[in-house]
Amino acid sequence: MNNPKPKLKKIHELIGTIQSKDHKKVYDKTSPHLGSTFYRLNVALENSPIDRIYAFQNTVEKEQV
Repeated sequence: MNNPKPKLKKIHELIGTIQSKDHKKVYDKTSPHLGSTFYRLNVALENSPIDRIYAFQNTVEKEQV
């Protein structure tokens, strides 16, 4: 039986630049994301104090990249 993927909802716009991108892998055995790869993005955003964003490959839609 196929379980449909839930549709991701864009919460808010992020406007800025990516300063650096690190490709990482989850090694924490207690994490539900064990073995998944993700990107740690160091960012400079115009409309948010956030300076780091974590993006898992299986949750980023092709149109958002």
